[in-house]
Amino acid sequence: MSRTISVTGKGSISVKPDMIRLCFNMSGVRPEYNEALRLSSDESGALKKCLQKLGFKDDALKTTSFSIDSKYENYRDEKNEYVREFVGYEYRHSAYIAFEADNVLLGKILSAIAAIEIAPEFHIEYTVRDPESARKKLLEAAVKDARAKAECITTAANVALDVIEAIDYAFEDESIVSRPLSRAMLCAKANDEASFDIEPDDIKLTDSVRIVWSIRAL
Repeated sequence: MSRTISVTGKGSISVKPDMIRLCFNMSGVRPEYNEALRLSSDESGALKKCLQKLGFKDDALKTTSFSIDSKYENYRDEKNEYVREFVGYEYRHSAYIAFEADNVLLGKILSAIAAIEIAPEFHIEYTVRDPESARKKLLEAAVKDARAKAECITTAANVALDVIEAIDYAFEDESIVSRPLSRAMLCAKANDEASFDIEPDDIKLTDSVRIVWSIRAL
């Protein structure tokens, strides 16, 4: 019967944000499907024109989701019974732009967006240009931690590590983002491009991996 030791290593790193992702949520309701589609096109078109004036390319605005669905509202009628009434077609359009972490440019963008007749809702995310590199460093740190723990245990037990028998790792596609601004702050600052003096904190990431080694006597 082979003897083994199972150790869980934990990795922890901090990465400095170098990109800003400005995420938009646009929505509206119209009685006819084509009207909802046209309103969505008008709103996203106005946003694209606004961004183009600031130097962004035509394809800078990336859509993450888009839908047009029937919208209903419930109310009580004169008999105090719930009635479901069709009110129109609701479009929902989520999109984003990404650019170098530049608070001056961010202030200009938000000031310009605030001037749009139908200004979309938005939130700001600070992220990194190369998330895969950060995840790789994190996993390497977890494996090194597992190895260090295993060596400490086997040394104390007067045995030695042998070959790796198994590695158990569950990949989780965790977003590498920081959101230092609350929605209330965004509303207050949207018209003041000179007020975005923000230095986001480093993004802290953690991950773990379980490694099983066979062990042998010294």
